[in-house]
Amino acid sequence: MLFIINHRAGNGKGLEKWKEIEHELLAMNVPYEALLCTSAEETKRQLTRKIKEAPIQTVGIIGGDGTVHSVLQVLANTTIGLAVFPTGSGNDIANMFRLTTKAKRFVQQLLKRTVQVVDLLEVNGHFGLTVSGVGLDATIGQLVNEAPYKKSLNRMKLNSLSYIIGVLHAVVISKPFQAKITLNGETTTYENTWLIACGNTKFYGGGLMICPTADPTDGRFNTTIFHTLPKLLAFTKIFPALLRQKIIHESGVTYEEGSSVYIETNPPMPAMIDGEIVTETPIHIQLHARALRLYMTTI
Repeated sequence: MLFIINHRAGNGKGLEKWKEIEHELLAMNVPYEALLCTSAEETKRQLTRKIKEAPIQTVGIIGGDGTVHSVLQVLANTTIGLAVFPTGSGNDIANMFRLTTKAKRFVQQLLKRTVQVVDLLEVNGHFGLTVSGVGLDATIGQLVNEAPYKKSLNRMKLNSLSYIIGVLHAVVISKPFQAKITLNGETTTYENTWLIACGNTKFYGGGLMICPTADPTDGRFNTTIFHTLPKLLAFTKIFPALLRQKIIHESGVTYEEGSSVYIETNPPMPAMIDGEIVTETPIHIQLHARALRLYMTTI
């Protein structure tokens, strides 16, 4: 069993939690190997090397969604199982699958080897587990990741406030764009688009329910498009509804579903997946059914 620890996750909480998990592993006589990683590239490089050196059945992550995203680039469409102990700021994956944050519980559940096979998204060659987005959501993610207040709010356990501030900032500075979306063989052009989100899971941004009917085991993703909406309406009604985790019934909000979508925008826009900016439009988002073995180390 190989563990990857992002000791910077959660303002250093990753290393602290690893010590608790390691104590439980030793107490239960569980053989393991541990790697400390501080960047996405280092994580992928070290994990790839370890897989080449010897067969690995399980990879455990002590970190946030960003660390999970790095590991997915290696584990997608393999038989290697993934276990996640969340120590990041957003932890959308942990919230979606109700993963435990208790060290003893994590190790006990891990040893039960209860696995759920889930779908993954692929965006221009980048794999992800949660949501891919273009427009306001990508802007929000970028603003939050670069925000000087993020670490301070995380220390005060006000993680979601970072995203709320990011939403308000993004709404103020963003402008609508033209989008041409080809989904299920049909092409639709939206002249005034604010956001396009393709969700394998319901949530992103620390709890915003952007794709309310998404299910990571059903072989398709859900797409949410915000278009022809006045900025004031987005500011006062749409995003508060996302925070309340409500389905939005407005003429400028369109819900679709599929397994492959091609998105073009004018002008080109940054595109994110799992909260990470990975490319820009045009993008091809494809669903890979049953592409990841996820350990259910649940609460």
